[in-house]
Amino acid sequence: MSRKHTTHLVLMGIATVAIPVVLMMIFFYAPTLPESNSSDMNGVVQKIFYFHVGSAMNMLIILLAAGIFSLMFLIRGDLKYDHWAGACADTGTLLGMMVLCSGPLWAKKAWGTWWNFEPRLMLVLLVFLMYLGYAAMRRFGGTDMFTRKLAAGISVLGIPAIIFIRIAVNLWGRKLHPENLNSDKSEFASSAPEIQTVFYVSILTILVFSLAVVLLRKRIRQAEDSVESCWHAAQDADIVL
Repeated sequence: MSRKHTTHLVLMGIATVAIPVVLMMIFFYAPTLPESNSSDMNGVVQKIFYFHVGSAMNMLIILLAAGIFSLMFLIRGDLKYDHWAGACADTGTLLGMMVLCSGPLWAKKAWGTWWNFEPRLMLVLLVFLMYLGYAAMRRFGGTDMFTRKLAAGISVLGIPAIIFIRIAVNLWGRKLHPENLNSDKSEFASSAPEIQTVFYVSILTILVFSLAVVLLRKRIRQAEDSVESCWHAAQDADIVL
């Protein structure tokens, strides 16, 4: 058994144990604060916070990695970077779906609207659509080098957009979306220690799960390329029609 395969199994095993533990902590350990119209963190809707923010933070990390691997592929032309980029893009897109599904549920209860057209939210949607387009191009556009490089170019363009998501509130101000968590103005900074503990544990759990999925997707992409290479070699040797 290879080291990478062992790493994947270890990460998936940790995630399998950690996910139910985190769910128990979210619903039974972290306090549910009384509802208040002046707070985004109060009421049972606050439980969505652990899924939504944790998924969003890991989405940005994984998609940023996809952009960096794509840039390395364009520079060096090594397919291993393309495999890593594709695996990260697939995983980041999955996390993006979780963010875009959980966010409106929280927004409707906390702010009275499903969606608000403010810079950070629109940038998240833009980045999600960019990497969704990347995934579609890789799935249906073929495996030739031109398609790979074109998709990698789209992925690289996502890097500045991801950075802007992080600083959007500081650049353009807050409308409905909360402050950055490390801001002194953030409600999270003054929240109960139990809330902060569960939040950090949930982030780590989602990260471990995401890394396990990345490794799995990379192995699948490598296997797909190997099968296609064998098929083309067989055709060139007139073994198959």
